[in-house]
Amino acid sequence: PTRPAPAPSAQASDDEDLLTAPEVPEPSPGDVGKNAFLEIHLRGTYGEEINIEGVKHVLMYAAEREAIRHIVFRIDSGGGSLLTTVQIQDLMKEYEGRFRFHCIVDRAISASIWTMFACDTVHISSGATVGGAVAYSMRSFGNAEVDAKMNSILAADLTALAEKKRHPSILVEPMIRMEATVAAWRDQNGRVQIDKKLPPRVASQDIIFEDTDKTVLTLTAEQAIAAGLAGRFDGPTENLGNLLNLPGWKRYNEFGESTIKWAAKVYKDRAEERQAKGNALIERAVALSSSISRNADEAISFTPRPGNYARYNTGRFTRESRLEWQRDTDRAIGAWQRVQDGIDEMRGLLNEAQSLGIIRFMEGIEIGWKDYQERAGREIMDLRRARSRTGI
Repeated sequence: PTRPAPAPSAQASDDEDLLTAPEVPEPSPGDVGKNAFLEIHLRGTYGEEINIEGVKHVLMYAAEREAIRHIVFRIDSGGGSLLTTVQIQDLMKEYEGRFRFHCIVDRAISASIWTMFACDTVHISSGATVGGAVAYSMRSFGNAEVDAKMNSILAADLTALAEKKRHPSILVEPMIRMEATVAAWRDQNGRVQIDKKLPPRVASQDIIFEDTDKTVLTLTAEQAIAAGLAGRFDGPTENLGNLLNLPGWKRYNEFGESTIKWAAKVYKDRAEERQAKGNALIERAVALSSSISRNADEAISFTPRPGNYARYNTGRFTRESRLEWQRDTDRAIGAWQRVQDGIDEMRGLLNEAQSLGIIRFMEGIEIGWKDYQERAGREIMDLRRARSRTGI
């Protein structure tokens, strides 16, 4: 029988390591339920024990088996590489028409919330915690404006995803941006209310949680359940089907668990290398963006203005003024050319970011260069035309 085509990112890999993935016995046809699932354990640190290669290989395998309709992520992570978690989120998006994604949260802190919010259903075990995901602190690159912009972009992106998946999106931004606030409480009728601010005169016993602009939102299992983020689930994954009312819910085989463990060993060095390369690229892009902005400011300040130069009574520049005009023009042209050189380098960084899967991070560094892409060429042309100006 024919098998469904894999998603775009699941095409055959040139990576020879994929050929050494562990072999797991296939179930007999009569042993597969109509709601078969594979489980992916996301335990440990994103970018180390958890990497994109392992998740990709499991989804490639599942896409080729029509019986597998569900993917269950079991999350127990304190976070790690934001690059890795965003790559996993993007991969899930490519397969969203093929599978329904579920997650069981034992712990989902920092980067791991991206995977959680990308799932169609969220379940949380007793004693679990979720949240606390400030992506870029104000000291990340020494550029508070860039850090704040990147956090804002990432928060908006994840908020939109949460809305699409029908999760309480009001919780996302306070988990990423410290200045964002949210509160949950029970009203006089015992109904849970959630808003950005806690209203006055709410009794302390009715407050479920209150996140201020001095804290990053982190929820206990009870708070997450009360806020409508997750349903409680304790027990083996085989029991999740009853909660979801999915007859024929059955584990396809152990391929998901074994492959994730295998990938953690095989790809550890590669993941660390990619992460280091991504961090270095972002740091260079931030520095380059500041340099472009600084050179543009210099170019603008060097640009000569006729009223600032001495003239003869005839209206022409004095000899000294004409030389000064040309000198300032050359300085302005030089600064704009440095802007162009910086933009050319930035385009190269964007291509690298595309290959590493971190293009969305680069969107947060557009401050200081995006506005000058077309302007630099126009300014240089105008300055060259006016360089020989004699006054009047």
